[in-house]
Amino acid sequence: MRMIVEMLLALDENNHQHGGSSARHINNLPQSTVQNGNLEEACAVCLETPTMGDVIRHLLATQVSQRLH
Repeated sequence: MRMIVEMLLALDENNHQHGGSSARHINNLPQSTVQNGNLEEACAVCLETPTMGDVIRHLLATQVSQRLH
C-alpha cells in the first residue's frame, strides 16, 4: 500500500505546473439552462447535481460529452 501512495504522490508532484483553462476558454464553452429537474448526471467539477434554473456548460470531446455546473 505504501508503494501505491508514493506512486500517487509522485504523479501529483508536478501538478502545480498545470494552470487549467483560462477564463476566456471557459466562458466560450457552450452553455444552457437546466429546464427540468430530471438531470441525474452530477457535475464533473463540483460533483453536485444541477437543478432547474442552473446554468451549465458543455465540454465537448470526440467520444464524451461532459456537463459542468
